[in-house]
Amino acid sequence: MRSKITTVICCLSLLFTVSCGKDNKNSADSEKTLLQSEKQTKLLPPISHVEPSIVNGLVASHCNNDEISYMNAKMHDVIAARSVANTHDTQDIYKVLSICLSQDNTKMFYRYGQLGAIESMSTANNNTPFAYYIRKVNGINETILFFTQHDYRYYIMYSDETDSGVNVKIYHGQQLISELSSGTEAYQDYVVANNIDIPTSLMLNIRPPNAEMQ
Repeated sequence: MRSKITTVICCLSLLFTVSCGKDNKNSADSEKTLLQSEKQTKLLPPISHVEPSIVNGLVASHCNNDEISYMNAKMHDVIAARSVANTHDTQDIYKVLSICLSQDNTKMFYRYGQLGAIESMSTANNNTPFAYYIRKVNGINETILFFTQHDYRYYIMYSDETDSGVNVKIYHGQQLISELSSGTEAYQDYVVANNIDIPTSLMLNIRPPNAEMQ
């Protein structure tokens, strides 16, 4: 009888030892998994808010890599568009207008034409600056950047208060000889970096000589 009791006690002791061993193993595995999880969590980078940067969108540019892009626009010939019955035919035919600023703020460049084939260009510096004038059009401020080149006067009009795009008029004397216009969708048809401060030495604030521009 005593032998049977001893045998039962031994069996119970053995079962308890195996069970405890399994529990200890499971507990150790769980603790190991938790530590690994915490370690991986610490390795994840913190989530931070990133401010969007100014981009040129879908508008190409004549500005060089070492220059600051102030304005880029896809320009269409308005006069040519008026001469055809369906103006949509001219929408895919455009040239690029770019206003660029040197990194040291000593020069400003106007460039116009197809990419890789500039048709006209002009440079402003401290001795020969461009000019600008702000006028009211239907209660909205419109900026006119203008300059003279070979007896031709270029007027570039745009506004940061409305999506009016970029418009250009070129005069020879008092005669309008060319009129260009971009679309009105920002970052699709034109980009103007209004957050860039242009030195007053490169753009004088004066009234345009052409009465229509005043």
